[in-house]
Amino acid sequence: ECSRETEIDVYNFDTSVDEESHQVWKKNSNVEWSRTRSGGTDFNGVREFILKPENRNRWTGIAIVTDGYAPVMGFIPKVRVIWLITQNGTTEYVREGDLVIKMKEERTAKIKK
Repeated sequence: ECSRETEIDVYNFDTSVDEESHQVWKKNSNVEWSRTRSGGTDFNGVREFILKPENRNRWTGIAIVTDGYAPVMGFIPKVRVIWLITQNGTTEYVREGDLVIKMKEERTAKIKK
């Protein structure tokens, strides 16, 4: 259960956002997630997606689940960012002023390959 309060738009990314991976996780639902990308990571791919004209002002906040190993992401106007960093990840590249949670233990989830 990922959300008790609202719906969540979920996208996979590596150096760019995989728009075809889009899922809407509905309030109080259990979902299956599958990995669609496995290349290097560039958070600016997420930034570019958020700043596309059709996406401007669509979200006021985003959560990025990552190990944190990628260049620092540029500024996104009017969007708060929370970083969910895996247990063995780094917070070194998190932008100043963003929220960050460092996970204490990784949980095994059912992931389709």
